Amino acid sequence: MFNCNIECAEFDRVYDTAVIGGGCAGVMAALAAAREGASVAVAEREYALGGSATLAQVLPRMSVATSSGMYNSSLLPELHKMMCADGCACGEGWFSPVLLRVYLERMCRSYGVHILYGHDIVAVPHENGSVSGIITKSAEGLKILRAKTYIDATGNADAALAAGVLCDVGNGERNQPMTLRFSIRGVNIPRLKAFTREIGLWADDASPIYETASLWTYKNHGLRDIFERAVDAGDLERRDGNYFQIFNAACAGGDIIWCNCPEAGHLTHSTVDADITEMILYSREAAVRIHKFLKKYINGFEDSEINSFSEIPGIRESRRIHGLYTLTEDDFIARSKFGDAVAQSAYPIDIHDERALRLDHMQKGEYYEIPFRVMQPVGADNMLVAGRCVSASFAMQASLRVQPTCMALGEAAGIAAALGLRDGGAVRQRMMEHGARFDGR
Repeated sequence: MFNCNIECAEFDRVYDTAVIGGGCAGVMAALAAAREGASVAVAEREYALGGSATLAQVLPRMSVATSSGMYNSSLLPELHKMMCADGCACGEGWFSPVLLRVYLERMCRSYGVHILYGHDIVAVPHENGSVSGIITKSAEGLKILRAKTYIDATGNADAALAAGVLCDVGNGERNQPMTLRFSIRGVNIPRLKAFTREIGLWADDASPIYETASLWTYKNHGLRDIFERAVDAGDLERRDGNYFQIFNAACAGGDIIWCNCPEAGHLTHSTVDADITEMILYSREAAVRIHKFLKKYINGFEDSEINSFSEIPGIRESRRIHGLYTLTEDDFIARSKFGDAVAQSAYPIDIHDERALRLDHMQKGEYYEIPFRVMQPVGADNMLVAGRCVSASFAMQASLRVQPTCMALGEAAGIAAALGLRDGGAVRQRMMEHGARFDGR
């Protein structure tokens, strides 16, 4: 029980649904609830929507690899179609992280979602398993956001934790590594493609997409030899070669390379302030070092310069709630199906670990399902949780954490909150009525 005596102002209304966190899951939750006619507010700590996809520069959206693709959410294809029409998205999951925030804001305005920027959680008053409000701090001071139903889409389960919900963190010893992404502009992409083709890596001149990666575990790999020479010459540190990955997509900036690195694998606690701060300090210096290496060793980067650092840390995994059901690695192995399923995925168990990277794939046509119960926290009856912090084991979270899955879970949470549903089968049916696609259903 927590009765808060903090003095704070009330918002001018009580909403049907309050969504805490405006990332991939939170925006879809807010849109889905508003589409059902609910009054909805989404409270976001930062000053843009999209979370990891925008502020952390996490692109592309990784495919869930089912025949339904990314369309367990009906709102995601609506968003992607709008962006493709304007040339700032392409393919299945490529998009401009800069412009995505604009389209998310447009959708919120269109559906009538009230956006509250600059609102960070201070406390969550609760009693007897019921949340009575979310106290936030903003430029106006302390305010209490009240609603009939609350959705925690913070990624770190911040609201659920403050409401007394038990959470697990990491695998007992460490979290997945964090990454502060950065981008480089002024890259000669045709010259880069020609160079990587010369060293035996794929580079399709006709494709609007470019990607290459290197890890020390990749044997007989063209980039590995170049990284080894750079380490020997003192131009790179050994850790810089643990995980290196770069992308280019015409729809996200023709001469921009987006870097899914450096990876701070030596900092192992994504819920510890000191580790998060040190990761950011380390990563910016490492990015400068990697960029100098690219200019010196890789054709196409000669006239380039660093374009941006991501605005928030890239957190793969932190807290996971205790829900009515906990999805585990056994469910991945069994390709489990559930009557209350609200999402499906064949994305691998993808555990980044500089000691031993793990990647467990499924065969074509295989998939598992995610039950609605993983979104229902034990001990908070009028709260749902959506996104990467649902009830799952460490290994299973490494599969369900990708954007299309989080968006589908967000849409399910929004529908359930707006319509007062607690039956996942009914939630899924409503998702399908809106155009969501589910294999085998």
